[in-house]
Amino acid sequence: MAGVGVHRARLGWRGELMHYLDGSGGRARIPTEWTDEAPVDPLVVAAAGRCPFRTDDLVELSALMDALRGPGHGPAEGVAGLMP
Repeated sequence: MAGVGVHRARLGWRGELMHYLDGSGGRARIPTEWTDEAPVDPLVVAAAGRCPFRTDDLVELSALMDALRGPGHGPAEGVAGLMP
């Protein structure tokens, strides 16, 4: 995103975002990890392409799935609880 007038801002729950001006001159933002500006994830380097998912992302997905199931529904049947 070089030459686009990018600056960064921290958001507590989401992490770092890249703010930039879009094609029409309006302000827009995307997660920094979607760009080349993000620091290299040590797990990705160590996995050398063998690990398509990060543990934190899988834990977050599990929590989202539990929330979508609604109240009164615990973790999916047959799936052990996660202890991050």
